[in-house]
Amino acid sequence: MKTRKESFLTVLLTAKSIREACEITKVPEATAYLWVNRDPEFKAAMSERLEAAAAVSFGKLKAIAEAATSTLESCVHSENQELAFRAASKVLDLICRFKELYEFDARLAALEKPSQSIKIGDKTIFF
Repeated sequence: MKTRKESFLTVLLTAKSIREACEITKVPEATAYLWVNRDPEFKAAMSERLEAAAAVSFGKLKAIAEAATSTLESCVHSENQELAFRAASKVLDLICRFKELYEFDARLAALEKPSQSIKIGDKTIFF
């Protein structure tokens, strides 16, 4: 990818908008939108950088998840009844959300599972 596109992409990933990235890099907005929407190489590079940024963020969240869980656990055991109730409600809400995601993932996996078929004569039967 050319240097101008690379510079624009670097700024775009931290800018508030495409317009702001264009102002900073002096790239015309029409050109930026062409790159973002129609340039396969630019789109691939942008996707790769976004995935890398998301991986870093996820890693940071995983690192603090244990501390957050410990904090929530101590709140559940708090003598302050309102705090304990709110913490317990949050725990139950999180369990329900986790269960929903787990069930959704199972249903999605079943839908994505390749169907089986048999060929009888000139007809194919899927099941």
